[in-house]
Formats: sequence, structure tokens, C-alpha cells
Amino acid sequence: MLIFTIVLVIVANVCAVGWFLSWLRAMILICFLDMKHYPLPTADEMKVCSRKALEIAFKRRRKD
Repeated sequence: MLIFTIVLVIVANVCAVGWFLSWLRAMILICFLDMKHYPLPTADEMKVCSRKALEIAFKRRRKD
């Protein structure tokens, strides 16, 4: 049972680090957009871009 707990703690830490780095990248991008005075996207633009990003992320790749 101890080995299972150790593995679970390691996996949780890896996930936490990954989540933090993703959050940090998003914050860096938002700060960059703000520094360059680009307008932040509207709710409708976010919805469209989110859908497009999901389609790209889950698009099946064709085998040639």
C-alpha cells in the first residue's frame, strides 16, 4: 500500500506542475497582449476560438 501512495503522490505532483506551467503560459500571454495594448477577446470570440482549438486538438490524423 505504501508503494501505491508514493506513486499517487508522484503522479499528483507531476500533474500539479503541468497545470501550473499551463496557467503560467496563459498569464504570460495575457500580460503580453496587455502590454501591446491589444484588445482582449470578447465572450463570443472566446467561444469560437475555444471550439476551433478543441477541433484542432482532437482532430484525427490521417495515415498516408
